[in-house]
Amino acid sequence: MSIPFGHQQLHNRYCFEGKLELVTALRISSGRASDETDAPFIRAFDGAPYIPGSSLRGAIRSEVERVLASMGKEVGLISCTLFEKDACAEKARKFLQKIETEKVKKDAGSNKQKNELTAEFAKLELCDVCKLLGSTVYASRLVIEDALPVDVAIARNHIRIRDGVGIDRDTGSAKDGAKFDYEVIDPINSSITFLFKMTAENVTDDSDRKLINLILGLLKHGLHVGGKRTGGLGKIKLKETDNAFYKVSGFENSTSLWKAIVNGEKIHNSIEWQEVIKC
Repeated sequence: MSIPFGHQQLHNRYCFEGKLELVTALRISSGRASDETDAPFIRAFDGAPYIPGSSLRGAIRSEVERVLASMGKEVGLISCTLFEKDACAEKARKFLQKIETEKVKKDAGSNKQKNELTAEFAKLELCDVCKLLGSTVYASRLVIEDALPVDVAIARNHIRIRDGVGIDRDTGSAKDGAKFDYEVIDPINSSITFLFKMTAENVTDDSDRKLINLILGLLKHGLHVGGKRTGGLGKIKLKETDNAFYKVSGFENSTSLWKAIVNGEKIHNSIEWQEVIKC
């Protein structure tokens, strides 16, 4: 069955769950100084340190785009490059500017007309990455949740304060008065793990599956997230547990979803996911 493009229908849903293991110290600043440090680690309302879904998403998307910049054509995937003339964001900006200039929304039915034009633009013009992970005119079909620590107490006990210093780019030496400190979660002498949850909807049998498998492959090998990545901080990877890196649940077609709802059964059940990237 061919899955139509868009959010207006719900055909399938795949929920991936696993554990992200912290390989090197992790720094994700809250953006506000405290009495103890210039850059406290970001925390939830209950004080638990966590990895924001936006941070994971940004790191994943950046790495996916870098891989596809060199291998995309060989595996049949298209990815735009941020700030380039042919980037999806730039094309979307010009498209929206055009329909505003032409006064598409001048009558009562304008919103529907504008939405239909935007949906058609997204289907025809967006690259494969923007179609799955979203763009300025099209919401993402891939959701990555905040990664909370599996054991909050262990994560809290491994928060350390490190010293840093600003570097004078002209001399290459430490800059006077530029000393600062920041909090990290340091996995030394203990395994620190975070819950990983990723959900994809209306997954197609070609480009979407290739992209999701690429994401899973990158996470299994490890990638960097958070601050000071060039210094080696923030490397995370999916942890293998019981001979598996993750579990998948959900429903593979709208028929099984309807039957589950009508019969009062669970909507999400275990699914076998084929992790093969076909060229």
